[in-house]
Amino acid sequence: MKKESIHLRRRILAALRLGPIWLMALLFILFGLSKFYPFMPTPEVAPAASSFLAALIATGYVWPFVGLVEVLGGTMLLSGRTRLLGALLLLPVIAHIVPYLWILAQTVPGIPMGLFLISVEGMILWRNRRRMLEFLVPTEVSG
Repeated sequence: MKKESIHLRRRILAALRLGPIWLMALLFILFGLSKFYPFMPTPEVAPAASSFLAALIATGYVWPFVGLVEVLGGTMLLSGRTRLLGALLLLPVIAHIVPYLWILAQTVPGIPMGLFLISVEGMILWRNRRRMLEFLVPTEVSG
């Protein structure tokens, strides 16, 4: 009985830890794919936000490129081996999505979505801070 409850607790904790990551991955995959095949409805946004999106789409390459980065980053979030790389790939995208939602789009649902993206991204980066530090800080090579 004790062993089963410990196993159940571990599964619940894993789901609580991975659930938000998987949800963010799914969001990025869906929104990324919708940049190639518009299958999601576009909500009403402020005129400045509409102009901004129209400019991105009019370039002919920025919108699909962002979609590709979102799909790749979201897919990489699903695996523990590539999660950090996926989070780093999505970092500049999130850095543009959050101000867009909060400043340009001016929609109430944009506030919790932005907070969710910042929280999950921060959680992934925090959990991998040692790996990033090893990459950023040079080590002495003896030889």
